[in-house]
Amino acid sequence: MSTTKIDVYSDVSEQFEFIEEKLVYVDAPLEGIVRAKTGGLFAFRCSPIVTGYLWHWVLLPVESAEASIDETFAKVKEAPPDRWISIVEDRRGDQPRVAVGRLDGGVHPIPQ
Repeated sequence: MSTTKIDVYSDVSEQFEFIEEKLVYVDAPLEGIVRAKTGGLFAFRCSPIVTGYLWHWVLLPVESAEASIDETFAKVKEAPPDRWISIVEDRRGDQPRVAVGRLDGGVHPIPQ
Protein backbone atom coordinates (compact mmCIF):
# COMPACT_ATOMS: atom_id res chain seq x y z
CA MET A 1 0.00 0.00 0.00
CA SER A 2 1.42 3.38 -0.98
CA THR A 3 1.41 6.37 1.31
CA THR A 4 -0.21 9.48 -0.12
CA LYS A 5 0.43 12.94 1.27
CA ILE A 6 -2.75 15.00 1.47
CA ASP A 7 -2.56 18.80 1.49
CA VAL A 8 -5.58 20.79 2.68
CA TYR A 9 -6.65 24.26 1.43
CA SER A 10 -9.81 26.34 1.53
CA ASP A 11 -10.18 26.66 -2.28
CA VAL A 12 -8.85 25.01 -5.46
CA SER A 13 -7.64 28.42 -6.67
CA GLU A 14 -5.04 28.49 -3.87
CA GLN A 15 -2.98 25.92 -5.82
CA PHE A 16 -4.33 26.08 -9.39
CA GLU A 17 -5.20 28.76 -11.97
CA PHE A 18 -7.94 28.06 -14.51
CA ILE A 19 -7.12 28.53 -18.22
CA GLU A 20 -10.31 30.44 -19.00
CA GLU A 21 -10.56 29.64 -22.72
CA LYS A 22 -10.55 25.87 -22.00
CA LEU A 23 -13.05 26.00 -19.11
CA VAL A 24 -16.46 24.30 -19.32
CA TYR A 25 -18.54 25.90 -16.59
CA VAL A 26 -22.19 25.27 -15.68
CA ASP A 27 -22.90 26.52 -12.14
CA ALA A 28 -19.42 25.18 -11.29
CA PRO A 29 -16.30 24.11 -13.23
CA LEU A 30 -16.94 20.78 -14.96
CA GLU A 31 -13.78 20.32 -17.01
CA GLY A 32 -10.89 22.27 -18.44
CA ILE A 33 -7.19 22.95 -18.07
CA VAL A 34 -5.53 24.31 -14.95
CA ARG A 35 -1.99 25.48 -14.27
CA ALA A 36 -0.53 24.56 -10.90
CA LYS A 37 1.04 27.49 -9.06
CA THR A 38 4.22 25.38 -9.27
CA GLY A 39 3.97 25.42 -13.10
CA GLY A 40 2.53 22.07 -14.26
CA LEU A 41 -0.49 21.88 -16.58
CA PHE A 42 -3.40 19.50 -15.97
CA ALA A 43 -6.60 18.51 -17.72
CA PHE A 44 -9.37 18.17 -15.16
CA ARG A 45 -12.86 16.83 -14.74
CA CYS A 46 -15.03 17.58 -11.73
CA SER A 47 -17.94 15.36 -10.67
CA PRO A 48 -20.40 15.79 -7.82
CA ILE A 49 -20.29 13.23 -5.02
CA VAL A 50 -23.12 14.92 -3.12
CA THR A 51 -24.68 17.67 -5.26
CA GLY A 52 -24.07 21.10 -3.80
CA TYR A 53 -21.71 19.84 -1.07
CA LEU A 54 -18.96 17.43 -2.22
CA TRP A 55 -17.07 17.18 -5.52
CA HIS A 56 -14.25 14.99 -6.83
CA TRP A 57 -11.72 16.60 -9.16
CA VAL A 58 -9.43 14.41 -11.27
CA LEU A 59 -6.36 16.19 -12.67
CA LEU A 60 -4.18 14.53 -15.31
CA PRO A 61 -0.85 15.97 -16.46
CA VAL A 62 -0.76 17.45 -19.99
CA GLU A 63 2.04 18.96 -22.06
CA SER A 64 0.09 21.94 -23.37
CA ALA A 65 -2.92 24.11 -22.59
CA GLU A 66 -4.17 23.09 -26.05
CA ALA A 67 -4.54 19.43 -25.00
CA SER A 68 -7.88 17.78 -25.69
CA ILE A 69 -9.60 16.92 -22.42
CA ASP A 70 -11.56 14.05 -24.00
CA GLU A 71 -8.41 12.54 -25.54
CA THR A 72 -6.42 12.96 -22.33
CA PHE A 73 -9.03 11.07 -20.30
CA ALA A 74 -9.46 8.39 -23.00
CA LYS A 75 -5.70 7.66 -23.11
CA VAL A 76 -5.40 6.94 -19.38
CA LYS A 77 -7.56 3.84 -19.70
CA GLU A 78 -4.69 2.16 -21.57
CA ALA A 79 -1.69 4.02 -20.17
CA PRO A 80 -2.19 5.69 -16.80
CA PRO A 81 0.20 8.53 -15.95
CA ASP A 82 2.90 7.99 -13.33
CA ARG A 83 1.19 10.55 -11.10
CA TRP A 84 -2.23 12.18 -11.09
CA ILE A 85 -4.04 14.46 -8.67
CA SER A 86 -7.24 13.69 -6.78
CA ILE A 87 -9.04 16.59 -5.13
CA VAL A 88 -12.07 16.34 -2.87
CA GLU A 89 -13.83 19.67 -2.41
CA ASP A 90 -16.01 19.73 0.71
CA ARG A 91 -18.49 22.55 1.28
CA ARG A 92 -20.64 20.85 3.93
CA GLY A 93 -19.36 22.92 6.85
CA ASP A 94 -18.92 26.60 7.62
CA GLN A 95 -15.42 26.63 6.13
CA PRO A 96 -14.85 25.13 2.66
CA ARG A 97 -12.10 22.54 2.52
CA VAL A 98 -10.13 21.13 -0.40
CA ALA A 99 -8.02 18.00 0.12
CA VAL A 100 -5.37 17.48 -2.59
CA GLY A 101 -3.65 14.10 -3.00
CA ARG A 102 -0.98 13.20 -5.54
CA LEU A 103 -1.49 9.56 -6.51
CA ASP A 104 0.47 6.87 -8.34
CA GLY A 105 -1.32 6.03 -11.60
CA GLY A 106 -0.06 2.44 -11.52
CA VAL A 107 -1.52 1.86 -8.05
CA HIS A 108 -4.62 4.05 -7.96
CA PRO A 109 -7.02 3.67 -10.90
CA ILE A 110 -8.31 6.89 -12.38
CA PRO A 111 -12.08 7.25 -12.13
CA GLN A 112 -13.77 7.70 -15.48
